[in-house]
Amino acid sequence: MRDQLPLATHDLLAKAACLLFINGQASESTGSSVTRLGAALGVKADLLLRWGEVVLFVEGHPAPIICKAKPTGVDMGRVNAVLDVIAAVEAGRMDIVKADAALEAISRMPPVNVVRFAALAGAGASALGVIFGAT
Repeated sequence: MRDQLPLATHDLLAKAACLLFINGQASESTGSSVTRLGAALGVKADLLLRWGEVVLFVEGHPAPIICKAKPTGVDMGRVNAVLDVIAAVEAGRMDIVKADAALEAISRMPPVNVVRFAALAGAGASALGVIFGAT
């Protein structure tokens, strides 16, 4: 079991990093979130984010872990869910197995409804028009 822990740790860090990056989390916030998750799991983790890939450097791992990821959409619901998992791991409320299952469930969450998004974006634009006096 102890021999499998580092592999599971690296896999969890890579899943979290890719989910955050793909779903629109800012690069700096993605890096700090993954660093915090690594610290909670007892490893030092660092990220290099480029268009099309996430490169994860984990202390004790012989090579960087590369995840193909294009940040072509924004789903802050998924980002918030991943951040909740990271916070739960940091607080000791969630172990690595439950965290992995939670990240897997987050990756399967349905996308945001386009009609709902358009309606709320229109409402926001109207509110800004009222605030700034558009005629």
